[in-house]
Amino acid sequence: MNPHTLRVNLAERGYDIVVCADAHAQIATFARERAKGKTALIVTDENARVHAVPIQQSLDAAGFRTALVVRPAGEGQKS
Repeated sequence: MNPHTLRVNLAERGYDIVVCADAHAQIATFARERAKGKTALIVTDENARVHAVPIQQSLDAAGFRTALVVRPAGEGQKS
């Protein structure tokens, strides 16, 4: 995994966005190190569902309670 980190500066509410490729196997470890909770909501569209399912499986295996929401594809779904 070769991640790139982007910082969203919102004072005390700031957070990092980590962008990487082919990280399905590491996503659960990454999330467990950073998440205080045990629930994960995965939101995807119909076109990217194939990528969301292995992420959900990885999070489930790490003890997260997950839900997968699949939205129709298209620009109209982004608002």
